Amino acid sequence: MDDRFHDECGLIGIFGRDDVADLIYYGLYALQHRGRRAAAWCFHNGEKTRVAKGLGLVSEVFTEETRHRIDGYLGIGHNRYATTGKATKLRNVQPILVDYKGGKLAIAHNGNLTT
Repeated sequence: MDDRFHDECGLIGIFGRDDVADLIYYGLYALQHRGRRAAAWCFHNGEKTRVAKGLGLVSEVFTEETRHRIDGYLGIGHNRYATTGKATKLRNVQPILVDYKGGKLAIAHNGNLTT
């Protein structure tokens, strides 16, 4: 094993701002070099949690019109750098939104979940 930094995936999270969508968009755009296969984000507005995903570059996945439709005060974003799994499968794009007994949980990470 070599002991050096490895660039994989780009992650960003923003909390408590009115311009969450723009900040996450520009953050993902700045982190584009860390993952060019796909991009996704998840936002929560106090009542609803929504995820949007797409294959390709951040500017291709999230248009300006898309950013203006987002309402939320917190969100996370992820650029995919495919290390395992099919890079062209939308189901492998994070964040992953799950339902559990406490509500909804969105997860984005820099690694692999395996079974």
